[in-house]
Amino acid sequence: SGYFDETEQYNGTSWSELNELNEAGSSAAGFGSATSAIMAGGGGGTRANDEVESWNGTSWTEVAEMNEGKAQVTAAGASGTAGIVFAGRVGPGDTTNTETWNGSSWTEVAELNTARDEAGGCGTQTAAMLVCGMKEEPLGPPSGWFQSNLHEQWDGTSWTETTETNDAVAGNMAMGTASSGFKIGGTQGAVPSILGKSEFWNGSSWTELADLSTVRGYTSQASGTSVSGIVAGGYDGSTYGITTNEEFESEAALSTITVS
Repeated sequence: SGYFDETEQYNGTSWSELNELNEAGSSAAGFGSATSAIMAGGGGGTRANDEVESWNGTSWTEVAEMNEGKAQVTAAGASGTAGIVFAGRVGPGDTTNTETWNGSSWTEVAELNTARDEAGGCGTQTAAMLVCGMKEEPLGPPSGWFQSNLHEQWDGTSWTETTETNDAVAGNMAMGTASSGFKIGGTQGAVPSILGKSEFWNGSSWTELADLSTVRGYTSQASGTSVSGIVAGGYDGSTYGITTNEEFESEAALSTITVS
């Protein structure tokens, strides 16, 4: 099938192989931590999967399925018992579907304003953001699909469209929180080129900052905060499944001192 079931964990210095997934897949959504995580949906092409696996720090267990199968899907969440999954492909088209996970079951909640796939997402179950992605448009090139610079914020109840990014991309990543985060990498153009650009979100506007050393897209997920994170694997324009990874650390900045 060309899909993988492997799991690797990073300790800050090196990667270690751990127990494999129960089912190999691709373009799935992931959220949580190294000891409590969820992998949901995925597939390839028009294949949209509703299956979900839970990670307890040692092994994967199949758990309750999503209400709607989704490939090229996006997620956010800080643990394997509280997360949110949104957007993605559901066959020939995209979805606005959003579902939350409480550790045992999925609940459909308010839908996105704009359907898309291959987008970046980060944050928590109650405060998340969805940024960029591939958007379907009847008159858009090619074949009605194009990269977007759209950005939506989730407040735990509904999605709101807000400030657009500087560059329209798809296959991009995001990391951080809904109020302080990054959009990283991705593809751009009718004949897609892979980008190394990143943009920082401060809660009101986007600023280009600290490009990747290696251009990459389709990594599914970046991990970390707006001041410390890691990006691993992906597609660099010629090879799928590159093995390089990059760490991001912001420089310490002292902006205000108050003495009393």
